[in-house]
Amino acid sequence: MKNLLAALVSQLACEGKVECLERDENFARVIVTTPHGIIVERDLHATQLHHAVLLKAVADEIKEEIQERTLRLYGDISEC
Repeated sequence: MKNLLAALVSQLACEGKVECLERDENFARVIVTTPHGIIVERDLHATQLHHAVLLKAVADEIKEEIQERTLRLYGDISEC
């Protein structure tokens, strides 16, 4: 699991601060905090990261959520 999390962290490092909290050898929580203050959390099982394709899909999903939240944040600010 540690190697899988390290690979995920390397894919998400450009998004901001990435923390991994391992619960046991098969479960972990990944927390990404962007410079804009957006926080995205995922509870992951080792099977979700087992293959490179799955790991990339999880990373892409987190990046997408960060992008959507950032757009909403700035959209809400511009409406004020």
